[in-house]
Amino acid sequence: MDADGHDRISELPDAILGCILSLMPAKAATQTTILSRRWRHLWEYIWCFATNLDFTAEFAGRQTPGDFVRNVNRYLKLHLGKKIQRFLVCCPRDLRFLEDVEKWVEFAVARDVEEFWLAFLAEGMETEFWEDYEDWVGGFMVPHQLFDCVPLRVLGLSNCRLSPFPDIARIRSLRYLRFLSLTRVDVTSAVLQSVFSECRHLERLLLRDCVHFTSIRLTATCVQLKQLVLVDCGEIFDLEISAPSLQSFHVSGDIFFYKMLRDVTGLTDAFICSIDKSLSRDRYEDYVPLLSDVAHVEILTICTATLLLVDVWLEDSPEYPPIGPIPLRNLRELQLLMDYMSMEYLSCIYVFVDLCPSPLLERLFVRLPLIPKDSHSTEATIKQPPDARFNHLRLIKMHNFRGTSSEMKLVRFLLEKSPALESLVLVATPKRSTGGGTVDHGPDGRPPGLKFLEEMDMKILRGQVLALPRAAGAVQIVEGSGVIQNFRGKKASLRCQGISFELVEAIISSGNAVKGWGLGSRWSAAPASDPAC
Repeated sequence: MDADGHDRISELPDAILGCILSLMPAKAATQTTILSRRWRHLWEYIWCFATNLDFTAEFAGRQTPGDFVRNVNRYLKLHLGKKIQRFLVCCPRDLRFLEDVEKWVEFAVARDVEEFWLAFLAEGMETEFWEDYEDWVGGFMVPHQLFDCVPLRVLGLSNCRLSPFPDIARIRSLRYLRFLSLTRVDVTSAVLQSVFSECRHLERLLLRDCVHFTSIRLTATCVQLKQLVLVDCGEIFDLEISAPSLQSFHVSGDIFFYKMLRDVTGLTDAFICSIDKSLSRDRYEDYVPLLSDVAHVEILTICTATLLLVDVWLEDSPEYPPIGPIPLRNLRELQLLMDYMSMEYLSCIYVFVDLCPSPLLERLFVRLPLIPKDSHSTEATIKQPPDARFNHLRLIKMHNFRGTSSEMKLVRFLLEKSPALESLVLVATPKRSTGGGTVDHGPDGRPPGLKFLEEMDMKILRGQVLALPRAAGAVQIVEGSGVIQNFRGKKASLRCQGISFELVEAIISSGNAVKGWGLGSRWSAAPASDPAC
């Protein structure tokens, strides 16, 4: 309004106001209906020629499945355009509305959609995925018209099925596809091979909880794949990759590969993680060769399982097998995901450092477990620190640091071996109150007594760390929540589980996905296009 109280914005023509509303998020634009009767129907303009249709979490809100479907249908009827860039939908798994979803797919294809994501929510499923995965993927069959959409660049599907599978001619129509993400979809080895041979521009492939295929053979010279992410695809035993264009390889879950990576000279980023998986001692035959195949990368993420199996491999072959040590000559960034931390696992870190020297390492990130499980091993059972030097290591960051004996020994070791260290950041997890009853909370939401104890714990911890050699000036101790959130807003134990269809997803990430880590280049590589549903 101007100085005289006139609402000059409302006096603008409908077309101009509609153009302004089209620049706002759909939810915010719709809320302008409460301003006045003048604005009651203006929000409809944003749907008439919208090129970005997002029906994911923010749109769904607290709607019932029936309301959600009716509103999507309502808004699509308002659309008058002939072209859309993105169509994202995360819908309830309700058999009553499968015909509506088919019409949504037809709507997007008819308007030459370039980015299409379709996910069915897992809410309401009575079984876990691994108990009855046929039920999980058996609800909605993806219409084959989707594979006739030549302009399609990005395709993401979750909790649906492809069978009966599209023929090779239809897959050939996706020749401009650049990013394919499949989560709990019944894709087979034959379909994957067709994708590799026909989708010559495919750069990123993400497969999560896909258990209907047993092999991946990526050997065609024409393939331009740059990122491959495999999350909990536990039936793969035959993996053969010869792709010089591949830059990022993430694998999470059980690893039973019969074959490994061949020509991956362009690989710079590797993620190998089996957190929460049961592993036997002989599994090092799968992990150690894989680690050797990616030894030339610049960014490497591994977990406790990999460290433990490298240690087992060394114990079973004390004189080193024929392949010998595994030097990581190009490694600039190392990330350790520790779901356990004790003296035993500290020894595993020592073994890894000794067996896999990293002369150019610049950044080290360690995610310690939220609940420390320090063992009572005697000093005689703990391996001695290796005679290693990290002459280029400048940054170390540890999350969930609590100052246990194994953590303190690790910090001491790193301080002693890193002459060029500029910053050591320890993110300490504050202790939480476990008492019951009613407690008066302070302005920050914590009881005053608990806040005092936490501050005392931090002072004690800071004093213990600063007493270590070379700690003064390099160490920063900050307080953190200890909870890592992925982009979908759920707790995640590793980045790959944060990929939505997905880095990302995770990780991957995938590469989107973990908030609060500040872990360098990997976490910024996630697909910003993943819908958060």
